[in-house]
Amino acid sequence: MITKKPSQNESKLYDMNEFLEKVYLGNTVQAYLIALIFLLITYPLVKIAKNIIIKKIKSKLQNGEHKTVLLLLNIIDNYIVPLTQWNISLVIVRQLRLSDKIDRTLAVASLIVTAFFVVRAINYLIKYFVNSKLSEDENGTNKVKQFNGVIKILTSIVWILGLLFVVQNTGHDVSTFVAGLGIGGIAIALAAQNILSDIFNYFVIFFDKPFEVGDYIAFDTFSGTITNIGIKTTRLKSINGEQLVISNSNLMGKVMSNYKRMETRRISFRLGVEYSTPTIQLERIPDILKNVIIPIKSVAFDRAHFCNFGDSSLDFEVVYIVQTSDYTNYMDAQQDILYAIYKAFEKENIGFAFPTQTLFVNNVN
Repeated sequence: MITKKPSQNESKLYDMNEFLEKVYLGNTVQAYLIALIFLLITYPLVKIAKNIIIKKIKSKLQNGEHKTVLLLLNIIDNYIVPLTQWNISLVIVRQLRLSDKIDRTLAVASLIVTAFFVVRAINYLIKYFVNSKLSEDENGTNKVKQFNGVIKILTSIVWILGLLFVVQNTGHDVSTFVAGLGIGGIAIALAAQNILSDIFNYFVIFFDKPFEVGDYIAFDTFSGTITNIGIKTTRLKSINGEQLVISNSNLMGKVMSNYKRMETRRISFRLGVEYSTPTIQLERIPDILKNVIIPIKSVAFDRAHFCNFGDSSLDFEVVYIVQTSDYTNYMDAQQDILYAIYKAFEKENIGFAFPTQTLFVNNVN
């Protein structure tokens, strides 16, 4: 019997089929290649579908309307689509014959990835609704900054709940885990009383609102504008430009002045004239001071009186109101008033007093 020798092409095809039928870890090479091809195809297909459908809808809604639709599209784009791509890839891989250990590992990985994207989506919603609500109010930007600490606490709680969900669904006893956290929490609380005190005072600041971001406050020998209110510390920017950092508990224990909420400034100062000043000029000084202060912009004259016989001067007290809380405007007004007083006294030949002593020497002879 004569057998036909296979051609070169038939031989290569036979070798290829033989290679594809080889089995590794329970699956043929052909099965691995098919799974790989599906993985390579599905990822760009899902991405293309997302770009065509979602982004096209987004482009039509960018005028600010339909905020709810835009919110849902952002969630789909950033969280649901990546989670879908992961699950499709997982389904393709699990079509292969896998060992029990690998299958369990993939199941746990799927649970972790799902919890990860769900937690991120929930935290995104929390930040979105909080920022949207606060931005509607006056001075919304500063309120959003002040609320950042609360957002961090809320998002941390969501992450902890997500962790407990994963632990529960991987066959572990959550009650034991929570009990361990309780015992550990007591130990941590004892070791971190100052931190807990700062966190508590953060909520006191948030709800009681003794100051807000943007307020100018002064306490002890320090002063500055509030730039950030954190869970543990509050940061201020001083007039000199340096950053001041103080813990919330220490700050709330201080007596402070909040100049941002001050609508006007009542200014009182004294000046002294020489004892040699004639009585007629002394009697005219209150009117001179009044006429000097009234023309000054953003200033309301209150009173001027001869108030005291000083050690080396006749003292007058001047009181006026600056109709603004701005410190620079106050200093400008104070400067203009002092210049005007000096010019008026110079014109009237009224001398300013300075500390002097008169020495009397008796001649015994």
